[in-house]
Formats: sequence, structure tokens, C-alpha cells
Amino acid sequence: RPPPQAGEDHGVRSQPCYRWLSQDVLAGDEALLRGVYGLLVGAHYQTRPSDLQQLLDGPGLRVLIALEDGRPVGVLLAVEEGRMPTELAEAIAAGRRRPRGHQLAQSLAAHGGYGEAPRLQLWRVMRIAVAQPARRRGVGSGLLEALRRQAMTEGIDLLGTSFGLEAGLLRFWLANGYRPVRVGYRLDPASAARSVQMLSPLSAPGEALSGRAVTRFQRDLPWRLGGELSDLSPDVVAPMLAGRDLQDLPLTADDLNDLRRLARGERDIRGIWPVLWRWAVHRLAEGEVGKDEAEVLVALLQGPAVVLSDADLQRLKALVECLLGGD
Repeated sequence: RPPPQAGEDHGVRSQPCYRWLSQDVLAGDEALLRGVYGLLVGAHYQTRPSDLQQLLDGPGLRVLIALEDGRPVGVLLAVEEGRMPTELAEAIAAGRRRPRGHQLAQSLAAHGGYGEAPRLQLWRVMRIAVAQPARRRGVGSGLLEALRRQAMTEGIDLLGTSFGLEAGLLRFWLANGYRPVRVGYRLDPASAARSVQMLSPLSAPGEALSGRAVTRFQRDLPWRLGGELSDLSPDVVAPMLAGRDLQDLPLTADDLNDLRRLARGERDIRGIWPVLWRWAVHRLAEGEVGKDEAEVLVALLQGPAVVLSDADLQRLKALVECLLGGD
């Protein structure tokens, strides 16, 4: 699917009116339909004529718009997923069935191993589009908040989304309470980006699934950075690792002593590489690392010492000296 579009989460927030639209209302109001579809076309180059058909006839589609002075300035499309019988959910998790639709629920079961996902009630945000003059005024965040309120009213377990991984969009979704649970192995041919799936729980069952998925994603990410995700940029890696649980990667007193000795020039970087690797995960998990520091730490996780340049190794040593040299 085309990635959701946001582009606003800062500055003075406007006070638009949010309105849910039925597909029948859209089909019967040509001016409104033109305005909504125009927002989708203007926000993303991958919008296709078939998207208009889905807008009017797609099953389980929820359409939410933001109005200012009676004109649509933002639109959110979400699709209902899940609510599947136990037998079908188990068949999906086992790879025996792939029913049409239910993209995120099926992926959570088939790729993540969360067999209960297809049984839960999930709304997947397919698109967010905001008119250029209305961006940076909180319209996109307002749409997501209105979606959350309605979903809670209807007893939905999870909200989710999937889009091409990019730093600005990632920050937007994180700021609105969504957490990453999967990054795809393959690049999207059109966007040349990897897809990321994110969840925001609303119920106890949703919280249980989301919590497990987020924990496992963050636990596995550092190792994957040295393999199939070695091309991810620091500006997406750092926020995805912030808050990671560190119980599986303790830094011992001996580790800290090795780091201090490195800062004093008494140890070779390559000789304590595993210690540096664990320390890098700790630093990123703490969050609030600067751009330069993130570049050094992520480079450490993405490449063994033998392939890092001398300049990278010197930057790494300088970082350790800066942070631990006074201990």
C-alpha cells in the first residue's frame, strides 16, 4: 500500500472539524468526493485510479475527514481487519490460508507468530493526507486522535499502520503513540524503502499482543542491523531502539572497566568489540542521543570492526573518551 502521509506535528494547532463519512455519502456528493480524492492524489505520487474505486466500494473502509471553513483539508482512510474464527486464524498462522484483505492481521500471525492477531479487532490506517497549506498545524495528529476515540467507542483492540520507513514519518507515528513491530526484508520497488509496521493498543488483549511484539522487535533489531538491515539510516534506527529493555544485555563491572581503559588508551577497540556492541545498544536504548553520536553507534552495530574505516574507529574511541573518560 502507499505509505501514509503526514508532514505535520509541530507549530500552532488549528481547530478543524472532524467528520466521519459513509461511502454512500461520498458517492452521492461529487464535490466532496473530488475534494477528498484530490487530497489523496496531491499527497502521494502512488495514488492510482483504482484507489478511487476502493474509496467508494472497498469493504470495511472507514473514511474520516478534517474540515476547515467547510472544505476538506485532511483525510484518513482506515480498514477493518481481524474478527476471524479461531480455526481460520490458526490456519493463517500456520501458513495454510491467506484470505483476501486483513493485511496487517495476517502479517502479525504469519510473520510474527502472533496467532491471536486475526481474532482481534484491528483498524489499519491505510492513508493520511493533509493539504499543503494545513500542514504543520496538527491536522494529521487530530485525525489519528479522532480515529482513536471512535475505535475505543467501538471496542477495537488495536490500531495499526504500514508504510515506507522514513525518518519524518516515523517520528510522526511515534509521537502519536504507535510503536514499530516489524521492518520488512525487501525494499519497495516504487519508494526504494523498507516497510515498517506499527501498532497502538486500545484494549487489554491488544496491549498484550503489542507489548510482546514491540519487545521482541527491539530485542532482535540490534542483531538484524548487522545483517539484512545494515542499510537502515541512524535517524530511523535510533528512535526505534529508544526504550529497549536491556535485561538480556547487561553491562557488567568488567565491561565498564574495559570501556574506561579504552578511554585511557589502555585497550584496543577491536579487543573489546563485544563490550562496545552491548554499550552501543545501551546508549541507543537510553534515547536522546545526538545525530553525530547516533551515526557512530549505529555504524558500530551495522558492521564488525574489520570493515569499519579508521575514521569511524577514531570517532568511536573519541565518543567513549568523551562519555567515560572522566570516570
